[in-house]
Amino acid sequence: ACNGKLSTLQKSCQAAKQAISICTQTYEQAQTKAPAEVTVSSYEEVPTINMLWTARLLH
Repeated sequence: ACNGKLSTLQKSCQAAKQAISICTQTYEQAQTKAPAEVTVSSYEEVPTINMLWTARLLH
């Protein structure tokens, strides 16, 4: 049981790391493209940035 949980954790951790790196890239691109439009109070709010940009790309 423990092994199964561990592999699941490792997978979700990898997915989270990938998501963070994608968000970081998006954030950096956003800053270079439109610094005035991107207002972020702290870098910890990466998921928020991701949601904002996803929403923006969909519209």
